[in-house]
Amino acid sequence: MKKPIRKSALSGMMEPLSLKTKADKKASQQLNKLLSRSHLEGKRVVFGCSSRIRHSLAPDGSSITFASKGDLYNHWICCLNYELDRDWMWQALETEAFWVRRSKKFTHDTEEGEINVIAGKLKMIRTASFESLDGPQRNSSQLVFFDAVEPKSEDTKAFPDTIDLSYSLEARFRPDHGATNDALETIEITLPITSPPAQVPKIVSAGYALSPYIRDEKYANSESRKRYLWIEFDQPVEDPQDCYFARVLAQAPDQLISNNHPSLFLAPEEPSLPIDPEPIRIVSPASSNDLAGLNAMQPMLKSKDSDVHYILPLPPGLHAHSDEMFGFFTYEFRVGHFERKPVDEGDPAEKVWTTAQGRFGRRLKMQGIQHPAPVLACVPNRDKEKVWVTAPYAVAVHKGKNVTADPPRTELWALLYAQVTRVDNQDYRNILLDDQPLDWRIQIRPPSQRNTGEPYTNQQLQLLNQAAVKIQKGQEGISEAGKFLKLKTAGNKNKSATKYGTTVWTNKKISQLLQLYGLPTDASLSVVVVEVLPQIKNVFDHVSGLDDAPVAEATSNFINADQREAFNQSYRQRFRSDTSKATSAVNHSSPVSDELGHHRILRSSRLTKVPDICRTDCE
Repeated sequence: MKKPIRKSALSGMMEPLSLKTKADKKASQQLNKLLSRSHLEGKRVVFGCSSRIRHSLAPDGSSITFASKGDLYNHWICCLNYELDRDWMWQALETEAFWVRRSKKFTHDTEEGEINVIAGKLKMIRTASFESLDGPQRNSSQLVFFDAVEPKSEDTKAFPDTIDLSYSLEARFRPDHGATNDALETIEITLPITSPPAQVPKIVSAGYALSPYIRDEKYANSESRKRYLWIEFDQPVEDPQDCYFARVLAQAPDQLISNNHPSLFLAPEEPSLPIDPEPIRIVSPASSNDLAGLNAMQPMLKSKDSDVHYILPLPPGLHAHSDEMFGFFTYEFRVGHFERKPVDEGDPAEKVWTTAQGRFGRRLKMQGIQHPAPVLACVPNRDKEKVWVTAPYAVAVHKGKNVTADPPRTELWALLYAQVTRVDNQDYRNILLDDQPLDWRIQIRPPSQRNTGEPYTNQQLQLLNQAAVKIQKGQEGISEAGKFLKLKTAGNKNKSATKYGTTVWTNKKISQLLQLYGLPTDASLSVVVVEVLPQIKNVFDHVSGLDDAPVAEATSNFINADQREAFNQSYRQRFRSDTSKATSAVNHSSPVSDELGHHRILRSSRLTKVPDICRTDCE
């Protein structure tokens, strides 16, 4: 004998609709159809509904009409669909034929919750509508019951949790009927969390977390330290299954190193949170955790010894050496449902099942966040005559385009160290011998070109002399540095390529520095390169290319009206008179020694050993 009843279930959560898109309008049309449901042609359908939803039933239960859309919003509508596999003339049941019982419990709640509560009743009146008599299928009847489930707990202090529901149908037989019957199977379904976290993030401080400092035995080399940006919040997350999340809204280049073209001052459009609007969310007993909305933001990494310190991950698509890391970011922070800690240590954490709209709470928007700058890599080289060092300048990038100031505003300084043994002979230390700036306009002349004179013009010779005087801090000029330096050629050069600076020490000068400190002339040497940010004093230092009239005009439009005349006057004095041709005095003060502490350091390289060669004084 066939089982008398076959079952299925479906649950749906509805949100209030704002008809802005075609998808929203389609959802609204589906909702309007749902407000009034009737049977199928040739099929006998009996509707029932919980008292939690205002509704009206036809006298024979063949149709149902819901009172308003508001009764269907913001709670789960559970639809139970049964098929009674008996002829329409079967008379074993009372008029009040079935009781629908519901058991409800929040998944991780220690209390039992509701058990076998009567959610509603189904009446079967011995009538058939005219529509069902059109090609009637008399061998079965369809039973449909609607129930409303509140997604929130009655305990106001309880945290959001998934809901475990089970429904059972209890048949009400007439006297002397159904003495023997099969127990009906229970429908079980789990509903995801729909309530977003109520907690709003608040940042109190930020800083850089660094990996341990590691060096070799003789202190001639050190390893590059990994650096991360940490954020301190005012309080831990209240719900143990929640976490702090972050999302990039915008990125802009650092104005201290970019050319600050007026087009860069336009604010980008802020992207919306990329989650499903979910006007209607449908869940069935076969549904599982789909991680809805989880990829819309990045979970932050919690500290092992603090509940309020979190590591901010790098933006998607970028790595620690990306040029975008020199810029600033606008972030939004939210508290979101993330994962539940495993019961047994070593087991994987269980991701929290929520709807997309219930994943994240309210946001905190923060501007001007800067990740650690990419590692500065320097390359020292040495031959029998000199030691030279090369390193790249910081690069400003906007939408993949190089927008670095030309010439670069940052300064590269190389520090030359010598290793010495400590007094107790147990360790090594470094002594600073000298520091010199690097210049991006020059490069080392290959030995094969040493005796071939470059066809420089007077202007180029003057430029080469300026670069030589700069890297020697005014101590030596073209007569000494010209042996090893030459100007970089401008032909066939990629203007968007990263610029590299170069500086040089003669072995003669290094020997003098070592003797000054009483050190052997064959002492081991190492270098560190430091990049220093500029000190902007006026708009002409801030914006590159102001000698171009369109750039100057666009910049003038961004200046306040009361200051525009002063800018125009200064502009005429600088670019439309002979004073623009005057050369400014070169400052030979070192920001890493003479003026240490008065300049902001952008980044520094690791300690790198200078290659060893045969002693310079050997025959």
